[in-house]
Amino acid sequence: EDLQQIMIEAFNNGRDLARELTLKDEQEFLNRIRDQIEIHELTDAERQAFVRDSLAIHKQFEKVVTPQLLKTVHEAAGIKP
Repeated sequence: EDLQQIMIEAFNNGRDLARELTLKDEQEFLNRIRDQIEIHELTDAERQAFVRDSLAIHKQFEKVVTPQLLKTVHEAAGIKP
């Protein structure tokens, strides 16, 4: 138990750093290819439509990844099913 909190904090720190580095890498890659291809960035309305239309697929995976995990993902992404 005494190491559990340390492990949770280490995991959270590693997760947060990985996300930060991924976002940085994605931006660098996009900047490198931006003049070679057309990149369409979704508007808020397009993103909402994509999320709405993909919720049926989320439902299909509910038994595989558990309803609680989907709920956590939806909350983190700001999705209201």
